[in-house]
Amino acid sequence: MQNILANIPVNDQRSKTGLYLSLALFYIGVFVLLGVSVEGDANSIVNFDSTILMIVQGISSGIFFLLLPYLFWRYVLRLRFQDTFQPFDLITLGYTILLSISALIVISFIGVWNMSLDLPDSAFEQWAQAKEAELKILTEHLINFTSTWHFLLAILVIGVLPALGEELLFRGLIQNFISTLSKNYHIGIWISALLFSAIHLQFYGFFPRLILGALFGYIYVWSGRLSVAMLAHFLNNSIALTMAYVASSGWIDVSTDELEQSAPWPIVLFFLGFGAFALYKFKDHFHNEQLANGL
Repeated sequence: MQNILANIPVNDQRSKTGLYLSLALFYIGVFVLLGVSVEGDANSIVNFDSTILMIVQGISSGIFFLLLPYLFWRYVLRLRFQDTFQPFDLITLGYTILLSISALIVISFIGVWNMSLDLPDSAFEQWAQAKEAELKILTEHLINFTSTWHFLLAILVIGVLPALGEELLFRGLIQNFISTLSKNYHIGIWISALLFSAIHLQFYGFFPRLILGALFGYIYVWSGRLSVAMLAHFLNNSIALTMAYVASSGWIDVSTDELEQSAPWPIVLFFLGFGAFALYKFKDHFHNEQLANGL
């Protein structure tokens, strides 16, 4: 993992880390508070053109998750463009693709299990179910592709921007700060993954995103490159979007509802083992590269 405090005086690094982490958590807290307190009417939203909504989402996501964290990264931590988007080789690309495909299959099983959880009757359960229904309507409206250009716009807004921005914020900043303070990168990975999942405000999708966030975290630590975690995030989102596009185009005989179902358990077990092997080989690939900062 990178030493993002390399340009901060050594005597100030610990105190600055605490301050920066507090600012990042406050930043995330404001976003979550707005998401919880603002009640939207998804049924009225679908009356708006999905392309316009996609553009609006892209602008807001780009500002909150990409532009502002990058300005912090560049001008407060004084890190360069090359410190964010490091190059990687074709072997890394291949392993990351295999990991992303395996994760999609395994995560589908975890997602179905998460959706089946029965919460005690409470205000939280009512809120979680209402939020899930709202986001489901909105998501289906956004990915109801009307053209190839609409699909490419979705790749940009749902694939590229979250991969760059969310990885910069959660893995690049928050995971690094927590790992530095705790002196344990595992703690940094899992706490940042928990925050990454929580900010999406979907309890019935909480555990799949938690596992994905942790996977992106370990990819970042073991490769030493934030760009590889960004690639994994992009592949995860874009493969799912491509499957939805292919299904909606009628190129294969499968409905979008079927895509949301879990793969049969023998296939899940196969990809669980295959993914674990790919992750081991991925880590081994970087074993001799001294890119981590020793956390």
